[in-house]
Amino acid sequence: GQISHELKTPLASLREGTELLADQVAGTLNAQQREIADILRQSTAQLQKRIEDLLNFSVAHLRNAALHVTPVELRAALERVLLHHKLAMMNKGLVLALDAQRITLPCDEEKLIVVIDNLLSNAIKYSPSGGTIRIRLAQVREQAVLDVVDQGPGFARDEQDQVFKGFYQGQAARAGQVAGSGLGLSIAHEYIAAHRGDIRIVNDAVPGAHLRVALPVNLSWSTQ
Repeated sequence: GQISHELKTPLASLREGTELLADQVAGTLNAQQREIADILRQSTAQLQKRIEDLLNFSVAHLRNAALHVTPVELRAALERVLLHHKLAMMNKGLVLALDAQRITLPCDEEKLIVVIDNLLSNAIKYSPSGGTIRIRLAQVREQAVLDVVDQGPGFARDEQDQVFKGFYQGQAARAGQVAGSGLGLSIAHEYIAAHRGDIRIVNDAVPGAHLRVALPVNLSWSTQ
């Protein structure tokens, strides 16, 4: 909408200007100027991510926002998200252990991809270099169950009730390991709830975090 446009347009100019400076299009930079330009480049990229998170979060909280439900093949959706994160995983030397069944269910594909993207982004962000991320997709009775398991610091027991609330930053993030808006899991929770599904932390990954999404396979949708 209008707010989205008003935020994104000046941000795009900031990013383009910063790129021009960093790429030395407007003239050669000395070492200190290059360092400043690189910091600006990183900061504008972070700002863009935070603004996108905020816009997604405001959309997620519109309770009457319609779900655009179509039959979605979950493994294909998962593979699309994985492709998007391939370079980030390569840069950290991460190993992917993927075990995914082919399951088709009625859902809003765009929103589900946001959920998967947030879970995978977190797993990559928190993973130690050379770590393994395990992803499993299987049908368990009347549910499609997606498990994402990393070898990062995991969730402290006393913060597990908080991680799905907006703007919450876990202990690992506060310790400086990860800079983020704290909105990713909150958005995921909103979208999964809209699908009459469930997202939760499973306490079996030591060390690490294990997040599980369960979605009904045969849900009949109404417009209400």
